[in-house]
Amino acid sequence: MLTQVDRESDSAVLGAVEQVVLVLNDVNANHDSYDTDEREELCEYIDEALVSAGIDTEALAARHGLKRWEITDRWRDW
Repeated sequence: MLTQVDRESDSAVLGAVEQVVLVLNDVNANHDSYDTDEREELCEYIDEALVSAGIDTEALAARHGLKRWEITDRWRDW
């Protein structure tokens, strides 16, 4: 998915993150809830995927008044 996203567009990148987080919310709601380690691993995986796609997650977060680890918080239920 990230290979098709305009990496220069914060809204496109955050839209992709939102889609992933919403799917993970559904999985969490319909199955056993994620434990603390799994939640941390999922957030770390999302961050690593963004970095691998060439996205500066520190700068992205800062432009939106967030810390790097808060990028998923807006949509995350788990």
